[in-house]
Amino acid sequence: MAGRTCFRCGKPDHFANLCDEYWDARDKGIPFVPPPPLQVRSGRTMATGAEKRSHSADNYGSRRETDEMNNIMRTYFFEMAKEREEAKQRAAREEAQRKEEAARKEQEKERLQELEEKKRAEDERDVCLLRMIREEIRHDSGKENESASRAKRTVVKRNERGETVEEEKERLRREIALREEAEEDAELILLRRRATGLEINKKRKRGKEAAVGDSPPMTTPTKGQRTVLGTTSKLRIEELRECGHMGSTSSPIAEPVGKIGVSIKHVTAGTGPGARAKYEEEIRTLYEALMVDELKDA
Repeated sequence: MAGRTCFRCGKPDHFANLCDEYWDARDKGIPFVPPPPLQVRSGRTMATGAEKRSHSADNYGSRRETDEMNNIMRTYFFEMAKEREEAKQRAAREEAQRKEEAARKEQEKERLQELEEKKRAEDERDVCLLRMIREEIRHDSGKENESASRAKRTVVKRNERGETVEEEKERLRREIALREEAEEDAELILLRRRATGLEINKKRKRGKEAAVGDSPPMTTPTKGQRTVLGTTSKLRIEELRECGHMGSTSSPIAEPVGKIGVSIKHVTAGTGPGARAKYEEEIRTLYEALMVDELKDA
């Protein structure tokens, strides 16, 4: 390798890949600073008297100054590289701390959100429980008030016999029913007594039907307006008057004689002179002869 010069350190007789100074700096983690180039003197120095010095003395002094300068430069560049490395490490530490602080803040924020949601859920549950408790208390108080009012009503509504309103109504209903039954029984007995004195005509029994030959067709009289009562109706009215007169002399209660055979539809008005007065007289006679039930049926 004679004649070869390292382009890193500038020294002869080796290549850059075999430079010890470069690899030492690299292993230590510091930048490699090449030494400054050597100053080559050209020509001779003309000095006279005391300024004359030997060539060996000049070479030694210049070499010494160069070594000191190289050491100073090496120290400076080493300090600069060290400061840059420390700055990088400090920046990395600050970045890590910043990331850690951001992660911690994010975790704290999530924790606060979870606590807030949990507190909100607890508040809603408490509100629901309070509502249920209020409704239960209101329901219980309503039941108590209802039972108390029912007890008061039960105590207040009892009469002197110790009966409630419903019991008293039931008792009065039974008494009224018994009285009505007794009255109906008495009226039925009275009607039966009166019915025994009545003469009931037996119905005419018809014989067997037989064919009739050469009989003319039956004709009905033309319907006209009746102006007077029939003979049967007049007889019936007279009978009722007599019975009513006899009953009034013996008892204040008129004896009923059964259903009357005539009603208001059998009384008709005429068109001749004096028909109006006659019609009013017949109506008055009919109404005086009828009982209350018969008046309803008339």
